[in-house]
Amino acid sequence: MLQQNPYLGPRAFTREHRLYGRDREVRDLTSLLVAERIVLLYSPSGAGKSSLIQAALIPALEARQFRVLPIVRVGLALPDDIPPGVNRYLAAAALSIGGDEAIDRSLADLIVPSDQSEMDDTVIIFDQFEELLTVDPLDRAAKVAFCQTIGDLLRKHRNVWALFAIREDYLAPLMEYAYLLPSRFRTTFRLDLLGPEAALAAIRQPALALGVEFDQVAAQTLVDDLRRSRVQLVSDQIGTMLGSTVEPVQLQVVCYRLWQRLFPDGAPTGAVINAAALRTVGSVDAALADYYAERVAAAAATSGVRERVIRDWFDQQLITATGIRNQVLRGEGTTAGLPNQALLPLIDAYLIRAEQRRNFIWYELAHDRLIEPVRQNNAAWREQLSPFQRQAALWAATDRPESLLLHDDDLVAARNWVAAHPELVEQIDEEFLAACLARQAEIDTERRRERLIKQLGVVSAILAVVMFIAAAAAFFAYQEAERLSRLARIRELTAEAAVNLSVDPQLSLLLARQAVLIQREREEPVDLGAMAMLYRALATSRVRATFDLGAPVTALAVSQNERWWAAAVSPADDLAEVVLVERSTGQMQRLATFAINVSAIAFSPDGAKLAAVTWDGTILIWNTLSPDQPERLWHPLATQSIPPDDPLAVRFLAVAFSPDGQTLYTTGYDGWLRRWDLATRRQIVMGGIEGVPLRSLTIDPAGVRIAAASQEGQVLIWRMRDGELVGRAVLSGQPIAALAYTPAGTLALIEETRLIETNGEDSTVLTTFGTPLNDLNLSPDGFLALVAANDGNEYVISLSNGKIITVLRGHTDQISQTRWLPGGQEVVTASFDGTVRFWDVSDLQWFAPTALAADPQRGWVAVGGENGRIALFTRPNTPARPLLHHTAAIEMLAFSPDGRWLAAAGADAQVSVWDVASGRLQAVIEHRARVRNVAFSADGSLLLTSSRTQALLWQWQQSVTRPLTMLDLSDRFETVITGAALHPTQPLLAIVTRDGLVMVWNYRTAQTLVKTVDERANGQVRFNPQGTVVVSESNEGIILVRDSATLNQRDFPASHRGGIADFAFDPSGTLIATAGFDQTVKIWQFADGIEQMRMGVDGLPVAIGFSGPRELVAVSANGSVIRLPLNLDTALDLAVMRSRRPTADECVRYQLAREDASLCQ
Repeated sequence: MLQQNPYLGPRAFTREHRLYGRDREVRDLTSLLVAERIVLLYSPSGAGKSSLIQAALIPALEARQFRVLPIVRVGLALPDDIPPGVNRYLAAAALSIGGDEAIDRSLADLIVPSDQSEMDDTVIIFDQFEELLTVDPLDRAAKVAFCQTIGDLLRKHRNVWALFAIREDYLAPLMEYAYLLPSRFRTTFRLDLLGPEAALAAIRQPALALGVEFDQVAAQTLVDDLRRSRVQLVSDQIGTMLGSTVEPVQLQVVCYRLWQRLFPDGAPTGAVINAAALRTVGSVDAALADYYAERVAAAAATSGVRERVIRDWFDQQLITATGIRNQVLRGEGTTAGLPNQALLPLIDAYLIRAEQRRNFIWYELAHDRLIEPVRQNNAAWREQLSPFQRQAALWAATDRPESLLLHDDDLVAARNWVAAHPELVEQIDEEFLAACLARQAEIDTERRRERLIKQLGVVSAILAVVMFIAAAAAFFAYQEAERLSRLARIRELTAEAAVNLSVDPQLSLLLARQAVLIQREREEPVDLGAMAMLYRALATSRVRATFDLGAPVTALAVSQNERWWAAAVSPADDLAEVVLVERSTGQMQRLATFAINVSAIAFSPDGAKLAAVTWDGTILIWNTLSPDQPERLWHPLATQSIPPDDPLAVRFLAVAFSPDGQTLYTTGYDGWLRRWDLATRRQIVMGGIEGVPLRSLTIDPAGVRIAAASQEGQVLIWRMRDGELVGRAVLSGQPIAALAYTPAGTLALIEETRLIETNGEDSTVLTTFGTPLNDLNLSPDGFLALVAANDGNEYVISLSNGKIITVLRGHTDQISQTRWLPGGQEVVTASFDGTVRFWDVSDLQWFAPTALAADPQRGWVAVGGENGRIALFTRPNTPARPLLHHTAAIEMLAFSPDGRWLAAAGADAQVSVWDVASGRLQAVIEHRARVRNVAFSADGSLLLTSSRTQALLWQWQQSVTRPLTMLDLSDRFETVITGAALHPTQPLLAIVTRDGLVMVWNYRTAQTLVKTVDERANGQVRFNPQGTVVVSESNEGIILVRDSATLNQRDFPASHRGGIADFAFDPSGTLIATAGFDQTVKIWQFADGIEQMRMGVDGLPVAIGFSGPRELVAVSANGSVIRLPLNLDTALDLAVMRSRRPTADECVRYQLAREDASLCQ
């Protein structure tokens, strides 16, 4: 009888454990590290980097006679008595290697002992190296010094090897320090989550090692269950699909519990775990649900946060109503309502994972596979709540209807329960009880009124009154019923709009517009939820034109001058055609091809010629001005190399013109790249791989090289001048569907479900999708990639970090090809649904935005990014001008009142001032620390800047800055100035600090006029345009409004669920706009705090500003810059332009003729 459990559950593997399912990764990583000496290992959170290092890599290195030092953690907690000025990362490394007594020694002494004349080959492993970025995000100097030390050590000692292990979401910010290392992190190794085969090994082999057979079918069933993910289907429903990976922690948890239930007293040798055994011990859902319940209870015990609060946080914040994962932003003290002390035990239990972006931390559920277990376990747990708590939860979940409030005896019982169990009462219980008490007071008042009427005894008067009231009540009841019916219809349409937003934004916009019009046409106040949905759909719907060509579209091209576009269509029962369209006139011509299918089309650089390649080996070339008769080029071997059982096999697969337009290049099924001289009609075979189809080709921007990709994952590169093969690379062996050159000279390509960047030697997987990919095209500046997918969506992706910027939705079938228009303002897609669509992407930025400034007089907008770039929009429908100087995040931007200057505050301790008209850098002001605030005075003569503990005022004239005065708070312990603002008419400066100090300071007299401390205050601070109040953000999701003379606070109801990201006054000061992490922007009447408008936006808003008296501009985390009209009628007109007419099926499904019969005619 064997007593031990071979599975570890949520614990990390150590040297005492055997790691199964990672043999290939261990072998490859060991060989790579030995060969390259310096390797960056990265992986998703929870992939098991630490387990791989401890249980497999270190033993493998020692077997090769390497001396492996203790694992280094640069984020270790340091002793309290450590001297000031010590580099905390170097000290932590020394502590990791040599213990407490080594903390004062240099790394060189610890790694290369002076008493050893010949040192063994030594490996130093830095695990969880993202701690370099997260422990103190602002201390860049210490990070640079640490990396410089490590770099010098590795340069000097060639017998020291180094492995750096990091979570992959920190790769991009780590590259800022790559130049300090000898290899610049050139050699990388990605450890993915467990694939299906590896997961099978991790399930079966531990049991087999103890003499227990884990049946193959049972193990496969378990693997498939663990890798099942929830996805949004094209049919607008949430479904499940088998993903490509399994979370190692979840696998260990499920197998550990399975073993414990099957063999509580130990497993006999020869035991078998089969499918029947799996069914007897419960489902994977049950195992994960039990684990979730156990870890939540433990988190509640260690953090002091009540279990119900944690469970409600999972249900309400991390999982959406449609059953998919949601992200929440870490706040100060609490995160979306959960005290922050509860987060760490949940992270350690792998229930949630954290991701840092732009110095902000976001949390989400660790895996889709946890969604249903969490929901089911929470539902079962709530059944144990008291009837009062269950009623409170139901009331909150159903929009707090009055019909669910308790009264009379039920309310008495509820109050008694609350009095007896105060430790179990949550905020929602208190709110429910307060609402019940208020309703009871109304009922009691009504009863007293009834008793009074009875006591009067004036029966006739009562009858008359009753009759009058009854008639009035009937009338008002009818009106109320009509109003409620309209409201129900509005909410029905709004809900349908929300469901369709992620599937068909044009339909969503159509439904949201109809919802708003129901009240708008009756001049009733518009439901704020419907209004928010209208604006969100406006921000999301990017389609500007749709062309229905009546048959699947197989190829697409746009001329360089954007005058023409063309598409190839393949009807099921007819020959293929090429549709040629002149954009300015809309004139459409259908060109015969006499072929069953057209594989690819291309315009010459001057747009004068259009070439098409077909399945039967024909090349057609039209003159775009007179396309009646095409010129034909025939393949001389058109009948050879075609499999006998496939007479319609593709001959040509891709086509491209040379930069001078005199030569055509083609690739095809036969595996050859051919060059065609259009003047002589002669062809030259440049090379290829016989019998291996070359699916795609691309020419580099300089016109020097041409690259082709094969069906077997090979990339071939030729020099165009002489046709010499100059490069060959073999990737994973998977078919490469498309490739394109980046500005850096590397190749971006798609294979199966992955977007990859490669330089021919090293490859990086930028993004992995859950659907096959069909085409790839890069933006004109090369920073963004368009990826066409089988799921009918078009993905816009940043090539710098692989993040999805936005998704273009609306096609109902797979997208065959996609093109970015040369001007950079639009993209066009072609789909098997028979349509070609043009999309507006003029506002998208490839960098993560961090700041925004708007000029309401001129409509100018500037956006700053995490990487220090600034995008300046001064003309509509034209690309933004890049302003390049800063090397770290832009913290704040400000236009001068006359619009001549733009000032930028940077995390690189600099303020830059730019001439807006020319885009030239006019001045740079150096600071000692990160600059968080910058602003011009109302007359433009003064410039305010603030860094950590100092607010400085500068005289500004042309390009000359002269310091005038400074407010220094360095005497306040750990003070950080988060907000600073100038009074519009008086010599006053307002500041807010991280520890809650709010102060108004006279910069002429250097006197503090008034100050207060409010721990809720943080973030930005602003005067209203009249200067009568000071407004600041708070950590409670509200804004704090104070009298500027006294700092007395006045109540203001502006709030957002999850917190406020930014706020701004309109030019008149009568309105204030707030942007929240609930993905809405709200417009408030500042005088009385009444919410005037509510606008949904595309993604999480980062910053807002007024770009006109009646226009708001917002920049979202996904990089989109959205202009939102404050005039609702203007928004409704825009909705007409950006949506479409409903189909007959949609008219019936959504009953659209009820409100507007003409819409469905």
